[in-house]
Amino acid sequence: MIDVVGLTASSEEALRLSDHLHPDVTLVDSRLSRLNIAQFIRGLSAASPNTRIVVFTSGFDESPFENYLSAGASRVVVVGILATDLLGIIQETPN
Repeated sequence: MIDVVGLTASSEEALRLSDHLHPDVTLVDSRLSRLNIAQFIRGLSAASPNTRIVVFTSGFDESPFENYLSAGASRVVVVGILATDLLGIIQETPN
C-alpha cells in the first residue's frame, strides 16, 4: 500500500516538505524544477537522506540519466510508463 503524504508544485516547496515529512519515496518530474535537476536532487537527498528519489523524464532532457543517478536519484523512469509498472518500481527501488 502507498500513502501519498505530500504534493507540491515547486522545487522549493518539495525541499521544505521533504525536510519536514521525510517520505520513503519522492517522485520528481525533471521538467518542473527551476533549479538544475541534479542540484535539486542533491537538495532533496540532503533534506531527507533516507528518501528514495525516482525521477520522471521525457527521455529528451538535457542532462543524461547518469547525472540524475550520480546526484542521488535511486531510479530514473521515462514518462508514460504504466501505473502498475510505476508501482513495481516504487516498491523495488532500493534505499
